[in-house]
Amino acid sequence: MANTYDAIIIGGGHNGLTAGAYFARAGARTIVLEARNKTGGAADTSAPFPDHPEINVTTYSYVMSLMPPTIIRELELKRHGYDVTPFGPYFQAYPDGRAITIYADDAQKSFDSIAQFSKKDADTMPKWEEWLKGVADVLGPLLLQAPPKLGSTSLGDLLESAKTAWKMRKLGVRGVGDVTRLFTMSITDLVSDWFESDAVKGMLAVNGIIGTWAGPDEPGTAYVMLHHSIGDVGDGHLGSWGFQQGGMGAVSDSIRRSAESFGAEIRTNARVKKILASGGRFVGVALEGGEELRRPSASPVSTRRSLSSRCSTGTSFPPISCGTSSAGRRARVS
Repeated sequence: MANTYDAIIIGGGHNGLTAGAYFARAGARTIVLEARNKTGGAADTSAPFPDHPEINVTTYSYVMSLMPPTIIRELELKRHGYDVTPFGPYFQAYPDGRAITIYADDAQKSFDSIAQFSKKDADTMPKWEEWLKGVADVLGPLLLQAPPKLGSTSLGDLLESAKTAWKMRKLGVRGVGDVTRLFTMSITDLVSDWFESDAVKGMLAVNGIIGTWAGPDEPGTAYVMLHHSIGDVGDGHLGSWGFQQGGMGAVSDSIRRSAESFGAEIRTNARVKKILASGGRFVGVALEGGEELRRPSASPVSTRRSLSSRCSTGTSFPPISCGTSSAGRRARVS
């Protein structure tokens, strides 16, 4: 049983570590396999200067945001080293010498700052923030559940669809319309519906294009803004950003320690060479060194939504491409 696991997770980035923590928390015998000599993936801290090993920098992911409070709480990340300092206030300078400063805890100062450019926009800002919060409160929890299978007529799928629709009732008729538009409209159109000052619009539009290869007039950037407003860094302020003590690698380290505390095994220098399958079902993986890790013949962990339920043949890395007879059911991992 030494090489038998209920859950085998390939990749020890922050997502893989989080998956491993949750599997182990649920009681599964779990292993996370990472090809590099350390975990973290893009959420990594490194010492890139040979002459100054004491200088550590965040490597790729550069700031903390969007971590669902549910994950912080359930994985007890603060106990394992998650320590984020929210940054602020938000400051945006303009060529004429004026600037907008947004304070998370001082509405009057924020109002006075925005009113330099438009008193109407200053009056509108609290309504905007309340609208965003209302939409985020409804859509945020949906990110933590499997989407309903729309179009399916099975009783179980119909019940799941009904549950999702019931949660959406808080939006109201106009709210549902607003959310529908959000998925297709540009951030330019969205902020123009609410505000009149170009300075205020420009400040708000940043959250619609950051991290994307798109301009503010591109369809879909309105939802990017909403997505950035769903999470926080554990301080209770919607869409807040912050810096982790020790760099972003410390966030991954806190998740790794959480996973290990629940009993997960984390291996580095463990590159997966091949997915093993038998009879159209996932049975394990083979590492580059020849070692094989397998799942038990009757695992207590459901694989209904995992890669193991989709793969039909053993395939070498990278990439893997696992398909079925239906062209509409194809998963690809690169």
